[in-house]
Amino acid sequence: MIDSMLNDLITVGDKVYIIRKTSKSESEETKEELVSQLYEWIDETHLKLAMPIKEGMTVPLNVGLSIELNFYGVRGLYYCKAEIIDRGYEDELAVLNVSITSDVERLQRRQFYRLENAMDIEYQVREAESNDLQSSKKPWCQAKVTDISGGGICFISKEKLEKDSSIRVRLSFNCSNTYYEYFIQCNVVTTEECSTQIGRYKNRLEFKEIPIDQQENIIKYIFEVERHRRHMSKIQEKRN
Repeated sequence: MIDSMLNDLITVGDKVYIIRKTSKSESEETKEELVSQLYEWIDETHLKLAMPIKEGMTVPLNVGLSIELNFYGVRGLYYCKAEIIDRGYEDELAVLNVSITSDVERLQRRQFYRLENAMDIEYQVREAESNDLQSSKKPWCQAKVTDISGGGICFISKEKLEKDSSIRVRLSFNCSNTYYEYFIQCNVVTTEECSTQIGRYKNRLEFKEIPIDQQENIIKYIFEVERHRRHMSKIQEKRN
């Protein structure tokens, strides 16, 4: 029997992330994250979600589609499996009728949530002939972050970074009224031309050997930013 934990974690109006598979083959599985919100509880295992929106456009999802739902609770990020059993309109709003098909579980540390967040950072490329990243004489370069998680970071840079190269990132942020500054060693996972900015490159990096306390503080920062966004969104909805 599916538990009723979800009913205790989120309320009408809360943000829900719909995860759907977008791969064309089992060997190349990819997933897409879409933003929605809880529209109505039907019962403990059935709910209505607003049709998700991406880049300002509604994304219609088909009946019968198996999805995952991610959402925030008081102790972190949770997820469950679900299926779309119907769709329609409620007060001119496109909604999905969803059936929960699994128990609710807390996301493990390896399943890091990625927060879209614009922030400035600096990075330094390791010199090819040096095995010591911290002694690199390469200059520090500025970059703009597009998203960050407890496991890595993605940023836009002027130069194209080499895949699998070692990078040192200087990351600073405020969390719970405390200022943090970390120097984190990273590995370049992917790098590609930025489709929205000419002469810029989008680089996705994975944190390497990051201390547990630093990783925990980054995760706390992500949760704090998301909670603030949810709070401001609810205030704006009440004003409207």
